[in-house]
Amino acid sequence: MKLAAASIVKYINEKTRIYRQLCELYTLDSILDAMVSEPNEKLLTFKASVNDVIGRQVSFGDRASGALPIYLVTIRVLPGNGVFEVTAVYDEATGRFTVSDNISRVSLYGDASSCVHDHEMKKFCYCKT
Repeated sequence: MKLAAASIVKYINEKTRIYRQLCELYTLDSILDAMVSEPNEKLLTFKASVNDVIGRQVSFGDRASGALPIYLVTIRVLPGNGVFEVTAVYDEATGRFTVSDNISRVSLYGDASSCVHDHEMKKFCYCKT
């Protein structure tokens, strides 16, 4: 989970890079919650079914490729104790996480982002003092 959380913090910091003169660089404070959703093995090997109502027969084949585990992670960052909930997909082949663009800021940010006027960036920015 630490790799997922680190990838998320890196992603958020990258989003605020163009505002770096205004916004602080975040560091991970803690992982508050994490869940992993992996595809069912039977679903990944499903080939066909016959007689779906009575006497159903299911056949399975080779494992489908491309099914990746999905992580739902809630983290707290510093400075400011911002809490973010993020979905990320782990690619075992590359050992990397792809972070979803749809990031939820769970905590209130109030005036902490008053230095930026881009509405989308307000949830990510913690203004330098």
